[in-house]
Amino acid sequence: EDEDYGQFLLIDPFDFWIVAECIITGYTFEEREETIAFKPDLCKEWNTLIDGSLDANHKIYDPTMDVTSDSCGNYICPDDFNVPDDICMTRNSIMHSFLEGEYTTTGVTGSKYNTSEWSRSDKLYYGDGTFVPVYLWYYGEVNDDLHWWVIANNNLSTAIANNGSSVYG
Repeated sequence: EDEDYGQFLLIDPFDFWIVAECIITGYTFEEREETIAFKPDLCKEWNTLIDGSLDANHKIYDPTMDVTSDSCGNYICPDDFNVPDDICMTRNSIMHSFLEGEYTTTGVTGSKYNTSEWSRSDKLYYGDGTFVPVYLWYYGEVNDDLHWWVIANNNLSTAIANNGSSVYG
C-alpha cells in the first residue's frame, strides 16, 4: 500500500544532518511521484533544527523557513566593495547560537581570491576549562573544489600551511 504523504529533507552535505524537513499531504501517489517530488516550494510547514543545539535528531516548526522556486539571476560581484571590519552573527534558524557574536577582521587575506579572515571577539568555551579562538574564512583559499565559508578554531594561515587538513580539529 502506498504512503499517503511525501517528505522533503534538507541535508547538510558535511555532517549529513537533516537540518530541515517537511511532510506534504493531499496529493495522490502518482502526483507526488511525477510532479510534487520536484516542487519543494509546495511544502509550507518546515521543521528545522533547534537553534542553539547540537542535537541533530530534534526539529521544531520554523515559520521562517521557506523554499521558493524562483531562481537567482546571474550575479556579478562588484569590484568596488568595502569589506566590513566587523561582522555580527545573530540568532537564526540555520546557525548554532554558540557561534553568535562579534567577529573582527584580522588583516589576513587569502592569496587566491583576496578574501578576508575574521576572528570572534570572545573565545569559545569548550567546557573543560579551555577557551579556543573562532575564525571565519573562505575555504576556497585552501581548496579548489570546496567553495564555502568556514567557521573553525584554526585560522586561514594554519589551514594553508596544513593544506586544509586541520580545519575542523
